[in-house]
Amino acid sequence: MTLKRLGIILLTIFTLMIVGCAKQSAEDIQKDKQAAEEVVRAFEGTQASVTYSDPGSFEKGDPYLTADYAKKYHEMRAGMKQFIIDSQAVVTGTEPKIKFIKHSGKDFQYSLSSNRTITSELTKDSAISQIEYVVTVTKQKDGSFLISNMEEPK
Repeated sequence: MTLKRLGIILLTIFTLMIVGCAKQSAEDIQKDKQAAEEVVRAFEGTQASVTYSDPGSFEKGDPYLTADYAKKYHEMRAGMKQFIIDSQAVVTGTEPKIKFIKHSGKDFQYSLSSNRTITSELTKDSAISQIEYVVTVTKQKDGSFLISNMEEPK
């Protein structure tokens, strides 16, 4: 076998390996995209089932958040938590609408919209709260996905 022929064979093998890896990466990204979306859906489910009678219900979403963002999220939601407790309210929600926005590195962004009904067991009054967020889900070193940021759309 000539050196030229060996070079062509090696180049062909290398090219096939690159093409194969690129295809697998696209498949992996699609799987990651679906897994990240499920985190958004699961988190919203925890937020759409909060009640004054179960103080732990306010933290049920924490397993879906990075530690840093969980702290920030609880600070942002402190007023709402106090309102729910004071008015003896129960929060229920509709099936959320989640739409993929973009993927960049380890981050996946989604738009999240949902309606949450807040009903006071004291007054029997209720109000619908429409929520809309751009949610960033980040792939962790261990392969899991956690929400690292939520902000209102611009």
